[in-house]
Amino acid sequence: MWLIYALLFHLLLLGAIYVIYFQNTVLEGLQPQPPIHVQPPADRLVFIVTDGLRAESFFSKNCNYVPHLREIFLKQGVVGVLRIGEPTESRPGHIALTAGLYAPVLHERLGIFNNFDTVFNHSARFYAWGVDYILQIFQQHNKHNAAMYFDAYEPAIGDDTPTTIFDSWVFGRVQKFLQLKQLKLRKLKRLVFFLHLMSLDEAGHVYEPNSKKFLLNLQLTEKGIWNIYQQFEAAFPDKRTAYVMCSDHGMKDSGSHGDGTAHELEVPFMLWGAGIAHGVAANKSFVADNAGTEWPQPELQQLQLTPLMSALLGLPTPVNNLGMLPHGYLNTSEQFEALAAQGNAMQLLAQYEKLLAQQQRGALAAYMPQFKWLTQANVEQFKQRQAALSYEQSAALMQLTQNGINYYQIYYNKPLLLGTTLAFLGWLHYVHGLLLVKPASCKLVTLRNAIIMLATVLAISFAIAQQLPLSVAFYALLLPLLLWLLASQQQALATSFNVNMLLQLLLTVCCLELLVLSFYKRRALPICFLIFTITSNCLNILGNLCHIAALTWLLILFALSMWPVPAEFDFEQAQHYVYLFGIATLLLRAYGRRFFYTWHQHLCNTLMLLIAASCALLQQLDWQIPLLCKLVSWLYLAYSLLNILFNKTTLEQLSYNLLVLYALLCSSHELIFIHLLNCELRLTLKAKRTQNALSLALALLLYSYFSFLALTDLSTEARNVAPHLMHFYLCDNGAYNRLLAVFKILLPLLLNACTLYAHSPYQLHARHVFLWLLLMCDIMALNFLYLIRNTGSWLQVGISVTQFVMAELTTVILLALYHIAKLLLLQVEQTKRNSGK
Repeated sequence: MWLIYALLFHLLLLGAIYVIYFQNTVLEGLQPQPPIHVQPPADRLVFIVTDGLRAESFFSKNCNYVPHLREIFLKQGVVGVLRIGEPTESRPGHIALTAGLYAPVLHERLGIFNNFDTVFNHSARFYAWGVDYILQIFQQHNKHNAAMYFDAYEPAIGDDTPTTIFDSWVFGRVQKFLQLKQLKLRKLKRLVFFLHLMSLDEAGHVYEPNSKKFLLNLQLTEKGIWNIYQQFEAAFPDKRTAYVMCSDHGMKDSGSHGDGTAHELEVPFMLWGAGIAHGVAANKSFVADNAGTEWPQPELQQLQLTPLMSALLGLPTPVNNLGMLPHGYLNTSEQFEALAAQGNAMQLLAQYEKLLAQQQRGALAAYMPQFKWLTQANVEQFKQRQAALSYEQSAALMQLTQNGINYYQIYYNKPLLLGTTLAFLGWLHYVHGLLLVKPASCKLVTLRNAIIMLATVLAISFAIAQQLPLSVAFYALLLPLLLWLLASQQQALATSFNVNMLLQLLLTVCCLELLVLSFYKRRALPICFLIFTITSNCLNILGNLCHIAALTWLLILFALSMWPVPAEFDFEQAQHYVYLFGIATLLLRAYGRRFFYTWHQHLCNTLMLLIAASCALLQQLDWQIPLLCKLVSWLYLAYSLLNILFNKTTLEQLSYNLLVLYALLCSSHELIFIHLLNCELRLTLKAKRTQNALSLALALLLYSYFSFLALTDLSTEARNVAPHLMHFYLCDNGAYNRLLAVFKILLPLLLNACTLYAHSPYQLHARHVFLWLLLMCDIMALNFLYLIRNTGSWLQVGISVTQFVMAELTTVILLALYHIAKLLLLQVEQTKRNSGK
C-alpha cells in the first residue's frame, strides 16, 4: 500500500510546484481606462524592433556603425539604454514591450499564455510587417477587435542566404504600402505601424556580434531605418508621426541569448518625432561622434515603453500593464503629461483593486495580513482625486500600487511553501516509520489522531469561511494534515540509537546536503564522495586488504577527486589521447582477466575497442567516421544485449560488455572516470564485511550521482550530444540524440547497481534499501523545493525544476536498475545460494 501512497504523494508534489511558483498571476476581466480627452502629441506611431541588437553594438566606436541614426538623435529625440527582463527571448520580449508585463514563464514557454492586452489593440488601425512567428503573437490576441493588418514571411534560410534579406523584405513591403495607402491614411488618427527587423538577430547567430559581417549588416539595417523614416515623413508631412526604435533582447559574444548577462539585458532605444522631447537628463553619458561630443545616455526599464507609446497617441494603457510612464520624455504640456500619468496610475490601481477584492471576499479577511499602505479606503480617495493628481503624485501612487500588486500576487506563496514543507516532513516521518513499525495493526483512534482530525475539520472550516482557492486550501492546509494523520497511524518499535547509528545518520545528512550543493558547485561533489568513502571504508580497506590493494585504492581515490574536470581545463586538444588512454586501460584489464570471458566475447570486445581507437584517430584528423564503423557499432550493441540476456553472464563479463558499450558512447575522459569508479567500488565492497540497508542505500545513491554529475552539465548536455555519440550517430534528429544521451547516462548507473548487487547482501535488504533511498531522495527534493526559480532564463528555470524532478525520480530509476541487475545476474545469485548450502 505504501507504494501507492508514494506514487500519489509525488504526483501531488508536481502540482505543488505549479501552485507555488508558476501560477498565472495575470488578471482577466479588467476594463481599459478612458482615452486621454485632450489632443495627443502624435496621430501615428512607427514602432521598430531591431531583433537581437545589443547596446554595445549600437554605441561602440562612437556610434560610427549607426551614422544615420546618430544624425537623427543629435538633432531630435532621445537615445539611451533599455533594460530588458529575463528570459531574453523574442516572444517574451515583444509581450513586455507592447503589453507592459512579463509573461508567466511556464505558460509562455508552453505557448499557452494568451490573456494579455497590448498597445496595438487600442489603436484605430494597426499594420505590421515581419517574421510570421512574431506577428502571430499579436494576431492571436486582438482583445478589442481592432483593425489589424499583417504582412509576414516565413524565415527560411539556407547556407548561402544573406542575413540582410529579412530586413530588405520588410523595407520593400513598407515602401510599397506607403506608396499605395498614404493618401487614404493621412486622414486617420491613432495609427500604429510595426516593423519587426530580424536580420541582426540572424546575423548574430550565424556570424557573432563582433564579426565584420554582423557590423556590415548593422550598417545596412540602420540605413534602411533612415530611409523608411524619410519615406514616412514624405507620406505624412504634417509632422504628427512619432518613432520608437528598440530591441527585444541583446546577445552574447557567442551569438546566443536567453540568459541574464549584461550584453543580453542592455539594448539601445531611440525616440524621436512628434511628442518626443529632445534630450533627457541622465547620470551617464557617451561619446556620440569622432569629434568627442558627450551625449546623455538615460536608462529605461523595458515595461516603461508601453505606457509611453500609449501616451503618444492618447490611448488607454493596456489593462495588465505594470510599467510606469517615465518623466520628461514627452514634449507636451504639463497638463497632458499629468493626464497620461493619471490614466497609467488608475490602470495600475484597477489591477490592485481586483486583487484586493479577491483577498477580502472571505469572512475572516479583517484578521488576515494586508498591504496596509494602500487600503480600500485609500483606493477610493485616490479615485476621487484622480483629476487633481500631478505627475509626481501619480508617480508616487504608481510606485505604491506596483508594490501592492506584487504583495498580493505572491500572497499565498509562503503559506503554500510552509504547507508543502510540513507535508514533506509528514511523508518522511511515514517512510521512516515503515522501517521501524511492528507488523501488527495499530490503533486508529488515539489522542494524536484525534488532534489531527480536529485540526483537519478546523482547516476545512477556515478554507470555506475565507473562500480560499482550492489549490491553496489543499496544499497549504489539507495535504500536510492528511500526511501527518497517515504517519501517526503507525506504531513504531522502540528503537535505541547507538553511537554508530547516530554517526551514520549524521554522515548521511552531511552527504545529502553536499550532494544538493554539488548541483550548483560541482567541486563539492568529490568532497562529498571522499567524505563518504573514507569515513565508511578506510578502516575496512586498511584492515582487510593487502598493502598493494590498499595503496591502489588510495591512488584511485586521488584520481577520482579530480572529477568533475574544471571548466577552465581545455580538453579539446588532448581529448583524443585521453580517450585512447581509457581504451588502453580497459584492454589491459581485459587481458589481465581474460580467463573470465568466453572466446567470442573477448574477440568481439577487443575488435570494438580497436575500432573505437581508430575512429578517435580519424576524428583527430577531422575525417568523418565511416558508415561501416557505425553499422558495426550497432551490430555490437545487438550482440551485447543478446549475450547478456541469453548466456549465463557473470559480473566480470557483464561489466566488460557495459564498459565497452560505454566506450563507444564517449569521446574524452568519461571512460577513464567510470572505469576507475567501478574499480574503487569493487575494492570497497570486497573489503567490507558487514553492510546494513542504510549504508547500501547511501552507497547506491552517491555512486549513481557521482557517475552522473561528474560528467554531465544540465545546462549543455541537451544542446551538444552528437560529438559524444559518434559511433552511433546516424542522423541529426533531436529525439534520437537525446535517447542515445540517456542511454549513455544510464549505463554507469546500471554498472554500479550490478556491482552492488553481486558483492553485497543487497538482495537480502531490498525493501529496506529502497525505503532508505526514498527517504534520502525526498530529503534532497525538499532542499530543491526551496531552490526552484520562476524568474530568469528558460534554461535556468528549467534546470531548477529538473533538479527537483530528478530527486523525485531517482528512487524509481534506481529501483528499475536494481531489478534489471537482478535479472542479468541470476547466475551469480544462484551460485551464492549453492555455496551457502
